[in-house]
Amino acid sequence: MLTATNQDVIFLIIRQSIKNSILIKIMLENKLNFAHLCDDAIISQEDGKISIIGLFKEIISSRVGVVHPKMALVSEIFFTEKKGYNLKIEFEDPSGNEFNKTFIKSIEVPDPNVNIGQILKIKNIELKKQGTYRIKLYIDGDYIGEASFDFKIKQ
Repeated sequence: MLTATNQDVIFLIIRQSIKNSILIKIMLENKLNFAHLCDDAIISQEDGKISIIGLFKEIISSRVGVVHPKMALVSEIFFTEKKGYNLKIEFEDPSGNEFNKTFIKSIEVPDPNVNIGQILKIKNIELKKQGTYRIKLYIDGDYIGEASFDFKIKQ
């Protein structure tokens, strides 16, 4: 037979309360489900399905200073509230400096607790140095995640 002291019961209640508050906090935050870079993408008008074409994690070239003609950033974000949000997308080079134009888009969320897919078509990105390029996503100023790719010179 197991017995518990009052101290054991209080500890268990506090521990459970902390778990519940963390779970509630996680459920109340907007969340990036995924972000991928690809050659192109489309969202079906009939059912909202995202089709990703040519998923990639690296770009290989014979030299630096090339212009990559076209890519797409595909993301899905879980929104917790029915309201308007601002999606901000920043581009960062391997040195951590911003490059390209910062993109800002207003999103009207029709229902609470819904996933919304986004496609940003990006043209003519100049790749001036080797390394990891990052595309960072923010919702109303809060960082929610990123997609990245490595730019390498073919040896």
